[in-house]
Amino acid sequence: MFLDKMRDIFLKDRTTSFLLILLLLIVSIISLSLIDLQSKLGVYYWDIFVYLGNALRFAGLGVGDQMLLPPLLPFLTSLFFRAGFVSENVVFILSGVLYVLGAVGLYLLLNERFNAFASFAGSIFFACIALVIPWAVSGATDVPAISFSIWAMFFTVRAIKNPCYYYIAFPLAAMAFLTRYTSGFIIILMLFYIILNKDYLKHLKNILIGIVLSAAVSTPFLIYFYRISGNAFPFINQMTSTATGAVTTANPGYNLDLLYYFKYIPNYISSTPLKSYSQILTTSGPATLVSYLILIIITIGIIIYIYNIVSSVKKVNTNFSRINLLKFFSIIILGVILVLTYSKISYLVSVAILLVISFFIHDLIKQKQKDADLDVIFFAWFMMYFLFLSYHAVKVDRYILTAMPALAYFLTLSISCISSKLKFKYNKFNLTSAILSVAVVVMMLSSAFYFIGEMPRDYYWIDDEKTAAEFLTDYDPDYQSKVIVADRGPAFSWYLKKRVYTRIPRNFKTSEDFFHELETLKADYYIDVLKNPKMDIPGYEKIKTIGIIAIYKRIY
Repeated sequence: MFLDKMRDIFLKDRTTSFLLILLLLIVSIISLSLIDLQSKLGVYYWDIFVYLGNALRFAGLGVGDQMLLPPLLPFLTSLFFRAGFVSENVVFILSGVLYVLGAVGLYLLLNERFNAFASFAGSIFFACIALVIPWAVSGATDVPAISFSIWAMFFTVRAIKNPCYYYIAFPLAAMAFLTRYTSGFIIILMLFYIILNKDYLKHLKNILIGIVLSAAVSTPFLIYFYRISGNAFPFINQMTSTATGAVTTANPGYNLDLLYYFKYIPNYISSTPLKSYSQILTTSGPATLVSYLILIIITIGIIIYIYNIVSSVKKVNTNFSRINLLKFFSIIILGVILVLTYSKISYLVSVAILLVISFFIHDLIKQKQKDADLDVIFFAWFMMYFLFLSYHAVKVDRYILTAMPALAYFLTLSISCISSKLKFKYNKFNLTSAILSVAVVVMMLSSAFYFIGEMPRDYYWIDDEKTAAEFLTDYDPDYQSKVIVADRGPAFSWYLKKRVYTRIPRNFKTSEDFFHELETLKADYYIDVLKNPKMDIPGYEKIKTIGIIAIYKRIY
């Protein structure tokens, strides 16, 4: 099936196949550059240490203690750990491979709707986004989950013509979900796409088989969850807390600005890298000219797209039929309801309203706009994640990565719309699409390689944590039998390959409560990374200061 599709690409369209190979080459070079950089830099982000710890536990090497988090990437990493390759580099390489596959999958998906040049530009755009670059091979689950989601949607689109592709699409959707729980939205989008095409009853058997296969992929992990916690569906509790907006102001990402992600879209596309690695992860630098040029292209293209639809409606029907008029006003009314009720009700209700709006939009434009299915799906993709992430009180820049494939689609759509209006012909061939695509590719590659070139190759924080772990192993050869507590427990669990308890002073009401907790745990050592200035801990002496880190030892 898939091999047949690839064979068709190479045999029928040399331009498409050439650009596919070129894309694979370019993104592989970017991926290898990032893997080399990340291997020198190491791990900084808290969640990645957690995933590494979970991978150790899957491999039977202990320490992982947050096993109810998305399990797929740690499980895949653990397979290499079992083979003796216990290193951070494993997760960097795995992430790098999935990053490349994600770009290739997006190219194939875009090529279902657009020409090869525009699809190539859209894929390069996605691969070179400033927010994607620092996270692509970092070991975080965001980009791998996006890659699985892209491929799941690609095979869903192909399944409309060949329903056997459902056997691949649904398991891939399950893998996206098991990589990052919020990627479960892709399942909703897939089902919505199937419903829009209205032939799902003919292929119901294939769809059900695909769902069964996805269950086969998920079941071993659900059984594992049940064995360790007594709950096979721990993600339901997480989704419930998200739906209710349950979060405290103590969370460092607490932010009630509903337009937070919208404001920073220019920074996410292309920004000037700052010297601090932590700032690079959030694309804190100012947006570049490239970003605004891309947004101008998208804006012009969307305006042309809307104009084309309105014009075609006037040509087909001088007078709107009553049913179409009803749909139009339903869209307006539901849109107003969505805006007025947003953040005041569960985001699940907002998502339901969005899908109804998307359905009516599709119903209105499907006869006038070819490939309206994909247009509406990617509109829903972007808006669904935007609504969900903006609703939640915790705003973390990398979370919006899940909406970036949709932004790439809008750019590709815009290139197509602009080239349909602004035609530079040579031998009856419209060069506009190729010219615009090349311009986008050059801008994004320049932005990406400049960003990569300016990224730091070391970070004092990471170096200090590694040095602190090395000091402790030398200072106390019997450290494996000792109780160790740290404010960045997952980091030291990974470096020391043992359970290190996480206790953060700011999470306690008073210092005395924190001291009592150390006493209750009978901690032999406490490693302080975050607190500044460092504190005096009753019953402990400071035995070593390494950069920002202080190591305390219990003396009575």
